[in-house]
Amino acid sequence: MNFNDSQDLAKRTQGALASLKSASLTPSPFMKTRILAHFEEQSQKIKSRSKFWFWSFSTSGGVFSLALIAWIYLISSVTLQGVEGEELLLRYGYQTLAPQIASVEVVLPEGVNFHSRRHPHVRDLKVLKISGERVRKLGYLPVVVRSDTPGKKNIHFIFRDEGGKVLKEKHLRIQFRHKGSSASLKPMRLPT
Repeated sequence: MNFNDSQDLAKRTQGALASLKSASLTPSPFMKTRILAHFEEQSQKIKSRSKFWFWSFSTSGGVFSLALIAWIYLISSVTLQGVEGEELLLRYGYQTLAPQIASVEVVLPEGVNFHSRRHPHVRDLKVLKISGERVRKLGYLPVVVRSDTPGKKNIHFIFRDEGGKVLKEKHLRIQFRHKGSSASLKPMRLPT
């Protein structure tokens, strides 16, 4: 390569660079659609991720809420053991509500009866209303029940104030077993 060729190359290069400086850069008409498609694809990915997180959080929140409700239900109801044909003394303590209670209702299911040696007529009742004054003297609610049939039975306690408004409700589950399957059970003090 000689000196003239290198000068010629330098002139051509400078000419090409000068023409590039003066030329306006215009992208290909297809470039715009490619860029828009790329941004649309990215926004769809972000939307799908946000939907995924939304549904995963809402589903897990729903499952957690359902588990919490089931746990509260299981904790709030107590299961006791009893023997069919024998009396079972339930001593329900309620000190936290004592000053507000005007009356207590005890509702029994079919096959379960109240038992009292002093008041034999209570055997035919399914709902027993007791004044709060009587119960406050003892500090607990004594209820004697007897089941004629084995199985799970639910006893419902309703505590009311002077206006008849419900202060607290308690469901008590008792599993009555066949008479020969176990010895008599001792009286139980139930949690408040």
